[in-house]
Amino acid sequence: QAGLAAVRAGYGEAVGLDTLTRIVITHPHPDHLGGLSALREHTDAPVAAFHSAVPFIEQPGAIRAAWLTQPDAQAAWLGLPPGGELDGRIRRRGSNLTVPRALPVATPLHDGDVLDDLLHVIHTPGHEGNQICLRVDEVLLSADHLLPLNSPPLMPARFLRGSGVAAYLDSLDRVERLDGVTLALGGHDGPMPDPRARIQALRARTHEKLDALLAACTHPMTIHDLLLALHPRLRSIQAVL
Repeated sequence: QAGLAAVRAGYGEAVGLDTLTRIVITHPHPDHLGGLSALREHTDAPVAAFHSAVPFIEQPGAIRAAWLTQPDAQAAWLGLPPGGELDGRIRRRGSNLTVPRALPVATPLHDGDVLDDLLHVIHTPGHEGNQICLRVDEVLLSADHLLPLNSPPLMPARFLRGSGVAAYLDSLDRVERLDGVTLALGGHDGPMPDPRARIQALRARTHEKLDALLAACTHPMTIHDLLLALHPRLRSIQAVL
């Protein structure tokens, strides 16, 4: 509500919870979806989300159950010490619900759709397999695909279809090809007035990480050992990211 008030005061736009006509979920991560249940107490505006994200919103319990069938295989693939702190964190992450209760999605979206004659839908997997960006004229609402201060966490595609480095780099290329975009607004932090320069910086940073990873692979090692070799002072909460 404070954000809507700031738009009213700063830009003279008559927006409020009572005037909302659409809610768009850019991707089903808790910090982008978890507040939907509370928002539902104030507005009946219909929800839109990428079609493959709909089950995360309408059947959160089923998604959690599917994740929890995999932790043993995931831990073995990563080479995690059994019963260690990282193993426990991954299991707890899988037990979390992205939204506290099931909620209906009125409009499943597909790549290339134009929502409400205004929002151009661009599928940008990588950070999350179901993530979308939204273009409004020269502005790109870039969710967590483009962020001004850091590169987004990339879960392995093995854990979540559409996630991972390869998908992220492909999505960076795709957004870079958009003509006429002069401003990007991400899901965190401030505006990006030169989106193409930010894309190039994110791509370069990703390749730096890949080069460092390959250089560290001096002998056969688990992903867990590789993580510690690259980041010896990493805290466990960061390691999951």
